[in-house]
Amino acid sequence: LGLYVALCLLVWALLRRFARAAGAASPGDDHLAGAAALLFAAHPTHAEVVASLANRPELLALLCTLAVTWLLLQIRLGRARPATAAWATLAFAGGLASKESAIGALAAWGIWAASARSRVLVRPLAAMALVALAWLGWRWSMLGAVTSLGVPPADNPLAIEPAGIRVLNALALVWRAATHLVWPSDLAPDYTFAAWPVLRQITAEAVAGAVLVLSV
Repeated sequence: LGLYVALCLLVWALLRRFARAAGAASPGDDHLAGAAALLFAAHPTHAEVVASLANRPELLALLCTLAVTWLLLQIRLGRARPATAAWATLAFAGGLASKESAIGALAAWGIWAASARSRVLVRPLAAMALVALAWLGWRWSMLGAVTSLGVPPADNPLAIEPAGIRVLNALALVWRAATHLVWPSDLAPDYTFAAWPVLRQITAEAVAGAVLVLSV
């Protein structure tokens, strides 16, 4: 719970900082940032992550990646201290150590830096890229592969399905996740095959998910 409280406070601080960095800040920006952070804190989709000890790596990874985002924003705004880049690299390493999905944030930061044409972010991002490469090399040496060695069908029935079926189900799941974020009225901790059957034909959910992915 303490990790989640820290995460919510960091979301609030980041929203405030981004609003002020965008320029033309108004007193209402702080209220909007607070309302958005409260919505993030109280959203029902976070209940399982907070309540389950097994999901602590997700909290740690997100906390570390948001901390890196805060530090990179400080660098971009010219408010960084000499050790800020080093702290950002260390936080990124902590995110990778918590959950391998944290590596995806590196691409997001690169896109942000490129779109903002911010040269001051090149060095810290390059340092984090080296950390990511070192982590991938370590993973290869330990597991013999960069990705997972295999997922048994009992854990994920899509593991034995062809690529087309996997993509079809992924698009449908994207739509379900999006609708749960907007209106989480039917949330349930039920991940059985009966609750999440494998789709084998195009459905409205899959089409809506494809539209959502393409629009993003």
